[in-house]
Amino acid sequence: MEGWILMSNKRLYRASQGAMISGVCQGIADYFKMDATIIRLIWVVVTIFHLDLLVLFYI
Repeated sequence: MEGWILMSNKRLYRASQGAMISGVCQGIADYFKMDATIIRLIWVVVTIFHLDLLVLFYI
């Protein structure tokens, strides 16, 4: 099937097993086959970075 992109059956979902609050980070980690702690740390860094930008735009 040259030229065709094969679609995988991967689904993004909220995981109930290993979830901290609602399982969103765990579901993303399962989807990308990563550790959920890495996804949570990325989430925290991105959130802090965006809060800093909001303060700069406010001033």
